Amino acid sequence: MPTPALIEKCKDNLTSGIRPIIVTIQAGILTAEELSKAENIDGRIDVLEIEQFFATNIYEISKFKPSERFVTVKDLADKYNQIIEKCKTDLSLKIEYE
Repeated sequence: MPTPALIEKCKDNLTSGIRPIIVTIQAGILTAEELSKAENIDGRIDVLEIEQFFATNIYEISKFKPSERFVTVKDLADKYNQIIEKCKTDLSLKIEYE
């Protein structure tokens, strides 16, 4: 969920010439928009909903081929699971699939 601290980081990025992108859940979009408006940076940052962000990236990585989508999702899940195994003690965070 976007916070005032995140908006401050966005402002710092803008000062450095970097256009910030916030990826958040649906409920966070309005929060990000309101916070950015309060800091006068609305319209200068992009706010994306996480499910759409992932779906778009999966389509792109799989080269828009339906036959490649499962492989792409499986590879992403495998990489995520490797990170969980390496960095976390709670292995219930892993993605299970058949």
